[in-house]
Amino acid sequence: MKKFILFAASLLIMASCSSETHLRFMSFNIEHTAGTFEKDSTTSWAARCVPVETMLMDVHPDVAFFQESQGAQLDSLEKHLADTYEVVRYDQKGGGYYYMSFIYDKSKIELLESEPRWFSPDPTVPFTSGEWDPKFTKMAVLGHFKVLETGKDFWAIGAHFFPKGDNRIKCSECMVSWIGEKAGDKLPAICCGDMNLIPDHEMLQPLYDAMSDAVDNAADSDGRDRITFQRWGRGVGKVLDHIFYRNMTPLTYRVVDDENKYGLKYLSDHNAIYSDFVF
Repeated sequence: MKKFILFAASLLIMASCSSETHLRFMSFNIEHTAGTFEKDSTTSWAARCVPVETMLMDVHPDVAFFQESQGAQLDSLEKHLADTYEVVRYDQKGGGYYYMSFIYDKSKIELLESEPRWFSPDPTVPFTSGEWDPKFTKMAVLGHFKVLETGKDFWAIGAHFFPKGDNRIKCSECMVSWIGEKAGDKLPAICCGDMNLIPDHEMLQPLYDAMSDAVDNAADSDGRDRITFQRWGRGVGKVLDHIFYRNMTPLTYRVVDDENKYGLKYLSDHNAIYSDFVF
């Protein structure tokens, strides 16, 4: 009888570990509000913090990567979302004010490890610039996560590419190389971020070759015509933010552009994007 009980318990554990995992991933250039828009009544962080935090709790991504996050913004998220999310940040430029960062739902996911990498000939050297782009220091953050309920693990990378120039193809190549290095061929993986490139751009080709694009393959998708970079409504917008994936199935792709739903017309100069996946 005792052996039977142990055998039955083992089957239950195996069934749990083999069950499907559903996750929601978000990418959001949160805009650091420096310079021109610092004192604007609708674009300052003082005006945006509550609407952004409300949106995050409403959409409730399991993992969300942020670009252009400033220390004060992350302090605010840590304070007001602490019951749900853990905030992880990496200094992008030195000086402790400008970060690449992400949040994850600590009740659902465990962070196994994370690390920063810069888009540079030596990606492990902090605050690099010059050889690939003398004006901009850009980077990515890599995270290895485990789903608490199923025990399944996955890798995700959030990135911010150079805003212009031919070296953006090197950013794509780095993303593919790093996800291959960390996740191998079989683990589920996500590469997302503000890539400063429109869909099908030739400098995104390394990602198209190695992975799939959620906007094209999700069963329920907002499609390529939904703008992700709207410049605070100043001028014509573009689709610059992307979610690539492999070894998982996309269910939805969404652009968070419901004007005034969270109290402001624009939560940033970019719209957040997110996708639901199963694996």
